[in-house]
Amino acid sequence: EHRVARTFYMLLRLYEWFEMLWTPSARHEEAWLRLKALRLLPLTHDAVPAKVSELRAGTVEYTDDLVDCVPDVLLAAMELIVSRHAEAKRSQSRAELRGDRAVVAQVREELRELLEAAQSIVTLSGMLQFPFADVSAKLVRLQVMLA
Repeated sequence: EHRVARTFYMLLRLYEWFEMLWTPSARHEEAWLRLKALRLLPLTHDAVPAKVSELRAGTVEYTDDLVDCVPDVLLAAMELIVSRHAEAKRSQSRAELRGDRAVVAQVREELRELLEAAQSIVTLSGMLQFPFADVSAKLVRLQVMLA
């Protein structure tokens, strides 16, 4: 069945993504690019409604084996966003000290992208209504760290 194969391959790609995050030499930039390439989570406001339909229990896109993993993926993605945000803020400060306007503009765009991704993940979490309220609470706490 197409749904089973699609789920299997997404779970394999998620396994590789989690390895990037959890290895001693965590590769955050590569993990961020991989997360975007997976197209599993909405990283823009416009993508949220479609992803809600794809990731609800009983969906035609994936089996519940993948849907059950979504809370863990959301938390790991938000932790990655917080980490990338902190790195970008440090880069922005260094660029401002050097007076490098091009880098400052580039970093501002990256920060905007990260904030939108964080908001989209929190919105998705609320719309999926996970049985564990602590997932949404943890996501909101992580999002607050971006302020």
